[in-house]
Amino acid sequence: MNEELLLSYKKYAETSELPSDVGRIVELQRGSATVLNAQGQFTAHLASHLIESELQLAVGDWCKISRDAENMRINECLPRKSSLSRKVSGTQLRKQMIASNIDLLCICLSMRGTIRPSVIGRYIFVLSGNYRQLLLFTQKDLCPNADEKLKEIRCAFPHIQMATISAVHDDIDELYSYFKPGETLALVGPSGVGKSTLINCFVDNEQQATSHFSLKSNKGRHTTTSRSMHYCNESQIWIIDTPGMRELGIWDMNQENSAFGMIYRLAEECKFSNCTHTVEPYCRIQAALYTGEITQEEYKQFIKLEHERKRIRKVQQCRSRKNKK
Repeated sequence: MNEELLLSYKKYAETSELPSDVGRIVELQRGSATVLNAQGQFTAHLASHLIESELQLAVGDWCKISRDAENMRINECLPRKSSLSRKVSGTQLRKQMIASNIDLLCICLSMRGTIRPSVIGRYIFVLSGNYRQLLLFTQKDLCPNADEKLKEIRCAFPHIQMATISAVHDDIDELYSYFKPGETLALVGPSGVGKSTLINCFVDNEQQATSHFSLKSNKGRHTTTSRSMHYCNESQIWIIDTPGMRELGIWDMNQENSAFGMIYRLAEECKFSNCTHTVEPYCRIQAALYTGEITQEEYKQFIKLEHERKRIRKVQQCRSRKNKK
């Protein structure tokens, strides 16, 4: 496993050597983590200052490790090149880390039912960051008009990459062109869309438990209960599996690297700095909508989610001011 881990570390640190005191978190438990380093895989406890800090470790983190008596210990989380997070489910205003140091985010959605543009827009907007995004439509064998449906979605969101896949048809090789050796992928999406099945196809074994599709409810059953990272020998990539998302709350927004990045860049050309991009004159986004630079669906989702993001930001700022008093 040394060469596989080194290839990933080269992409992260741009160096040809993997220090003996550096490892990568492949799974998290309460107060400990499964870590992979040059010597192999082991369980390491978190240093007390990490447990007490506000930092949330994540699968994919590179960390500094040491041996404490008979135990291994994680002492430090190394700087992240990218992070994937959302607001925790429910009413609490708190961040939940999903994964870190990823190069490609695969948003998995099943083609067996209706795929609403609002759902697609929310995923690519909320889960944007310093990584590429790929809309990966699974279970296309359960959709009689898959090509037609995909064409409609491409028209609505022309600025994001899309692909279809079916584990039944064993067309996994078609995905290899979207990533390079040493890269790390994260799979996200609702429960039961086939993320664990997809990982089993990649790694060619039954590492991840899966459950069958329910004809009665027209839904797949959620199987993955924790985040974990796996290695694919054939393509030399690392894949992070995540539990199904029932809620997708906005938390971190990276405008420059968002799939809506072009719209944000257009906003900088608006005449008024506080332009709402709805009724103001000389609005660059409205002009782009008129000329077809952006689609009606992109504009609609951008306005809706941007309003929500601003509300979240105001609440965060208010909470921050109260904590400082």
